Amino acid sequence: VHAGAGGVGMAAVQLARHAGARVFATASPAKWDVLRAGGLDDAHIASTRTTDFAEKFLTATGGRGVDLVLDSLAREFVDAGLRLLPNGGRFVEMGKTDIRDPEAVARQYPGVRYRAFDLME
Repeated sequence: VHAGAGGVGMAAVQLARHAGARVFATASPAKWDVLRAGGLDDAHIASTRTTDFAEKFLTATGGRGVDLVLDSLAREFVDAGLRLLPNGGRFVEMGKTDIRDPEAVARQYPGVRYRAFDLME
């Protein structure tokens, strides 16, 4: 969950934890205490300021990555998030500044289902 310390992010973290998911989240380092208070340990928290979250989370999962990325970032951060799905999975884009073509994503990242989410749909 990117921006896990924001309103939508906190809700997503708690819903995922309630469902039994192993949750990883990013936030600015100043907001990490919010994620810790939400039940995440430091191995499951990374910064939104660099793309290092991808390597950290891939290492934490033994290279398996994650099943779902809830994204609100852009540019190289989207690409880093897509790399977290090496075995396929879902990528839900909430941001508005870097919407990708789902077919192009599927070609570049086999097995990944990309969807831009619009609350107004």
